Amino acid sequence: LEPAFVEDVLESVLPAGEERLPWARCDLGADRDDVRRMCAESVHRPAGWSVVVAAALRMLLVEMTRAVTAGTGTPTGSTGAAVPGATSPGLRDAVRYVERHFREPLTLARVAGVAHLSPQWFSEQFRATTGSSFQGYLKNRRLQFARALLDATDLSVTDVCHASGFNDPSYFGRAYRARYGQAPSAQRR
Repeated sequence: LEPAFVEDVLESVLPAGEERLPWARCDLGADRDDVRRMCAESVHRPAGWSVVVAAALRMLLVEMTRAVTAGTGTPTGSTGAAVPGATSPGLRDAVRYVERHFREPLTLARVAGVAHLSPQWFSEQFRATTGSSFQGYLKNRRLQFARALLDATDLSVTDVCHASGFNDPSYFGRAYRARYGQAPSAQRR
């Protein structure tokens, strides 16, 4: 799936100025069937599979956006996209950037550039605003996404690791156990 497709859908359904993003929900609930269908279509690739996947993804993003903007989505706690108390538009933009690009390799310097701040000052402001270091926030966001993938898909743990933005399956396993108290493979049991 192309990130540009997701960005286009989000821009078309998110109200202007909305800080929370659809994937700020912990649980996909009824949306799991849509995710499973997208996975099955992607694996088996019958005629028209890409159209079905795009349509299902568009529906999923719209439903998740409706739930979050209506206030019915489950908040994520310390990794939610809404940043209460963030008075700096640059800092809000940086957190939103992280929320939209957490699966990509991100550096403190790159995200500080989005906020138009020096990396050191950005790091201090980020911690003061979110209560977490930049790296801790990024890791928790990736782990939350990984947990949702493990719950909703049949992807292998290695595939979930890479889809979530982690490069090293061993590190992913240790971080997952530290955060959730169990191995990623145990999440499905």
